[in-house]
Amino acid sequence: MVKKLVLDAACLAHKWGFYDGDVVSEFLADNNVFIDCTGNSNQMTTDVVKKYLLPLIPNVEVYEVCTHHNPIRCKDEWIEYCEKCDICVEVSLNEIVSTIMGR
Repeated sequence: MVKKLVLDAACLAHKWGFYDGDVVSEFLADNNVFIDCTGNSNQMTTDVVKKYLLPLIPNVEVYEVCTHHNPIRCKDEWIEYCEKCDICVEVSLNEIVSTIMGR
């Protein structure tokens, strides 16, 4: 059982980033936490990334994509920066659950 989820800024630069958009739902399942996400696990990933990762890189512009892949990505002009930077954040299980339940 993993207690913290690591979100890496480099994932913003790729279509398959954040485990193809399923990083939060997989983390929750690995920790035996099942939350009704109204059929959209990608929204959970977007919410958690916005709350915990984006404040560490406030100048990076992102956009949301309605897809079965990574739902939140940086704009093209930020791809190289995100790929090369070493910015990441650890998010606890409790923080993730609070974020999701607070929507």
